Amino acid sequence: MKNKLNNLLACSALLALSTNSFAQTEKGKSVIGLNAQIYSNKVYVNNSENGSIIRNSSQFIDLNYGKFVKKNLLVGLGASFSGNQSETGIPIYNVSIKSSGIGFYPGIRQYFGRNENFLFFAGAYYRLNFGKTESNHSDVPDSRYITSSFNAEAGMNYFLSKNFAFEAKFHNTTDLTGINDNNTVLAFGIRYWPKNTAFKSLEISDTTFKNWITGADVNTSNVKTDLSTNNKDLKSTFQIYAGKFTGSKKNHLVGLAVGRKNSKVIHETSTEASHQTIITPFYEYYFKTTKLTPVARLSSSFSIFSNAKSLLFMENSAELGLAYFLNDHFLVRANFIRLSTFFQRYGHGSLKNNQFDFSVFDNTTLGLAYRW
Repeated sequence: MKNKLNNLLACSALLALSTNSFAQTEKGKSVIGLNAQIYSNKVYVNNSENGSIIRNSSQFIDLNYGKFVKKNLLVGLGASFSGNQSETGIPIYNVSIKSSGIGFYPGIRQYFGRNENFLFFAGAYYRLNFGKTESNHSDVPDSRYITSSFNAEAGMNYFLSKNFAFEAKFHNTTDLTGINDNNTVLAFGIRYWPKNTAFKSLEISDTTFKNWITGADVNTSNVKTDLSTNNKDLKSTFQIYAGKFTGSKKNHLVGLAVGRKNSKVIHETSTEASHQTIITPFYEYYFKTTKLTPVARLSSSFSIFSNAKSLLFMENSAELGLAYFLNDHFLVRANFIRLSTFFQRYGHGSLKNNQFDFSVFDNTTLGLAYRW
């Protein structure tokens, strides 16, 4: 459970800062940040003997304020609030665990390398967390705890307007209490710069008159399936795809992807690994013709080969993210909000697995594509 809280705190920096290219970083300027992360997962497993339901959800909110003590050097303070819920239910055994925490941190960040609408940074901060867990079962007693961690970060800001900027960064957390050791995540976020007057508007991208696109996507997730144990569900998906742009502005994309989905379930005494080859028809809509544009995606994935002896695998998902056109041909894309339903049937049909997932800045898909 402490692992889950610390992983959440690390990933939650997931929505952190941002600013505008030519934003003011002179001494005395201030920055305000609001971070948020939401994840919800529900699994229903049914076989001929009994059925079980597993629910996991987490929430994270982070408020922070910083001020430039000298040009490009930001010093700040932040407070975070987190909550986790885990429930495992079978006919003869039901365990419900709730965890909540509050954290405080001072930090420092150095900005450098302004380039058009980009601003780069590196920073570090120390976080102190206070948490508690509550359970409905005597095997998992209630507890209170204090953890501390050192965090290092490096990334860039891309300005959406003169006061708001999008951020992407690598964020490393080293737990100083030895509970969560070390982990690194790719984080995304938004930041507000009050009284910012210097801003260069977004460039218009030639999204029209392009007919075809090919690219690759990767998605990873690490879910602790039981707060009372070290059980984890690790998943990763890699896909290559091709598609055709349609519509008067060529901003509707219809395509097909083929890839591999890996899954590893880690128990305290054993590990189960499986993989599937999947095929995914999809549709994407690019909202604007600026270099940075929101993108909506609908897709359905089907298994065409699996070593897990599953007779049927199907996943339907809706996603919302951002695409950035590096130039006339190359673009990078990240999906941040994801809603999906998952169905799988094993063996002779006696075991079925239904799953529902909702995440905001949690299971993030990253991709690089070429269009012509």
